Amino acid sequence: MDNFVQSYRHVTRTIFLYTIRYLIPYMPRYFLYLIADVIGIASKRSRQADIIKKEIRKILGDRIPEKELERAVIKGISNHKKDLFEIWSFPRLNNKRIKKYAFLEGKEHLDNALKKGNGALIAVSHFGSWKMLTAALAYEGYKVNQIGLDPRYFVDNNNPRHHNLIMEIEYMCDQSLPANFIYIGKYLREVYRFLEQNELVINTFDGFIGSRYIDMPFFNDTLRLSLGPIIFAMKSKAALIPTFAIRQDNNRHKIIIHKEIPLEDDNAEVIENAAEAYIKLLEYYMLRYPSHYCRTLYDRVIDPMR
Repeated sequence: MDNFVQSYRHVTRTIFLYTIRYLIPYMPRYFLYLIADVIGIASKRSRQADIIKKEIRKILGDRIPEKELERAVIKGISNHKKDLFEIWSFPRLNNKRIKKYAFLEGKEHLDNALKKGNGALIAVSHFGSWKMLTAALAYEGYKVNQIGLDPRYFVDNNNPRHHNLIMEIEYMCDQSLPANFIYIGKYLREVYRFLEQNELVINTFDGFIGSRYIDMPFFNDTLRLSLGPIIFAMKSKAALIPTFAIRQDNNRHKIIIHKEIPLEDDNAEVIENAAEAYIKLLEYYMLRYPSHYCRTLYDRVIDPMR
């Protein structure tokens, strides 16, 4: 019986992706968000919700009351669906439509950094909608280069058909943005060329690809941070600028651009201080918006390589 239910779900999801999914960019946003909210509520007692709840509790401990934790889990599942609906709408985005989805706060920090002429390393995490962050900066007129994994990296014949199809769709939607994607596996030396041209390079602190890491205290747990963003910024003299995407109550994303983290010298102490400065910011947002990290926490339990 369980195998039948599982097969039924895979088939219906695949059919959805080949049919109704094409209508999503043309549907009213409020209707899509309503569907996502219903899915979140319906998933309240699911295995996914249990895993997320356990992971948040492990990190935050008693800093988050039980009722608030349950709300965060439901909201986190809803936000994931909203993120998907928004990503699938990327091909219809333009300079006008992006305003309905996102707005920038702290733009002056980025503009002041670019006046130095060495580019800016936008330091992000898999917190909130990092894809919308890329779209918002690109449609604001900045030359944006995003370092990351090709979504097709997660395509595997052992995965359900609908999973692989979602990864293919995400790749197509990435390519529809006015941004350059530097997929891991290419020569990363071009990152320095983009920074020399005073462009933006977006890089994640909590990605699992890389050779240099530092384990930082993260509330009751630890979080492994890649040193890639710091090293790129140090070697290129680019500004290291932490940036976060926060979904508002009206579902618009506030793209918060912080002041640059100072990198005066190239030594171990400066690197550790920069990592500590970033983790403090991430803790600030995690405590206030735990729902924004639900997707990542769940994915990393299901697939530790994410």
